[in-house]
Amino acid sequence: MAMLPDVISHDAARHGTGRAGAFGGVWTAGETTGFALGATVLTVVLAATGYVERTAAMLVWQPPAAIAGIVLSFSVVPAALVLASLIPLARYRLRRADIE
Repeated sequence: MAMLPDVISHDAARHGTGRAGAFGGVWTAGETTGFALGATVLTVVLAATGYVERTAAMLVWQPPAAIAGIVLSFSVVPAALVLASLIPLARYRLRRADIE
């Protein structure tokens, strides 16, 4: 989020004002898509690994594959996504001198 104001400021200096809303909209759309995909990936992983839902006061036994799915969903999958995000971030060329 800290990069968004810098990009808007740099764009306004180079191309004039009036596109901040477009940048904000694209940013919000990206966040919304990310949140939706995160929930979807978690659901798919849990379903694929045999997660058993708990109902009311009934305790359920989770198969080892479901426990592995939970661990993967909250460790390996997020780490892989962070690593994947470094690819476009490496192409980010805006530096402090470009903003000031």
